[in-house]
Amino acid sequence: MQYAITGYFDEITESNITRFWKLMYDKGFSDYLYLSENRPHIKYCVFNEINEEMIKSKLAEYSKRINRINVHFHNIGMYINDELLSVVLEISATIEMLNLQKSICQDFKDSGRFVDENYFDSGIWKPDCFIGVGIPISKSNEMIDELRKWNIQYDGSLQKIGLIQYRPAKIIVEYNTL
Repeated sequence: MQYAITGYFDEITESNITRFWKLMYDKGFSDYLYLSENRPHIKYCVFNEINEEMIKSKLAEYSKRINRINVHFHNIGMYINDELLSVVLEISATIEMLNLQKSICQDFKDSGRFVDENYFDSGIWKPDCFIGVGIPISKSNEMIDELRKWNIQYDGSLQKIGLIQYRPAKIIVEYNTL
């Protein structure tokens, strides 16, 4: 089981992304995000083990010090592992967002054991939001043809910060930001 400190979107953006999850489900590409207890989010950092009470307490305080962040979705991206791929909505990496992610990783490093991957390291991490996971590569051409029909360039905002446990997905806590 893994855990992530996450950012959650405004209601309209969340509704738009959930619609993408449903389209991925309806077309038979990916069902996990749509059927899970997940909500659209970005991950700031991921842990293999956590001190849950410490993170919940720190997040409550942290949420009172950070402002909502405007986001711009600008592209569709993919991650490929073995015979499966994941699809993301890429988000423009503003200085404000990069600084927030870096400070979260610094401020919460004593709250658990981070994953061994360097994906969340400063200078490597990039903001995105998953719209499909575990998609067989054999469906990639059909999926790309479908994705080309979608208008993915739009603006939204990150308005909450939270903690999620996943596989299976379960939101542990979330707090509004300023």
